[in-house]
Amino acid sequence: MIPWLTSGLLLAALGGFLLWTGQHSVHPGVRPDRSPGIRVPATTESREAWLAAHRPARPYFLASGTLTLVAGALFPAWGAFATAPGDATAPTLAVVAVTALIVLLGGAVGLRALARRSPAEPLGGSGRA
Repeated sequence: MIPWLTSGLLLAALGGFLLWTGQHSVHPGVRPDRSPGIRVPATTESREAWLAAHRPARPYFLASGTLTLVAGALFPAWGAFATAPGDATAPTLAVVAVTALIVLLGGAVGLRALARRSPAEPLGGSGRA
């Protein structure tokens, strides 16, 4: 049994991390070897490959982070003000599952964009397909 406050704090932390990842993974000075994100051999080959995959995946990271952060803010409120809030385990798992699906979809979109990228594309290219 997970208390609503504990669940809210954990979800808020996860949401903040996903939002930070969405912002940091496309930062101009990003170092793929030290940054969280889509960490597969194709994206860690070069900084350009990293950016080509993370630019199209960024909205998915930001959406999942926002969803999780909002849930993290609402869960403690629900636990405090609902007459019979019940257990937070099932709703927490539901939010985590939806978050994971959004992040996985973003990863797939990013890897697909990287695969479609022309090898001759200039290093400063947008990486968008």
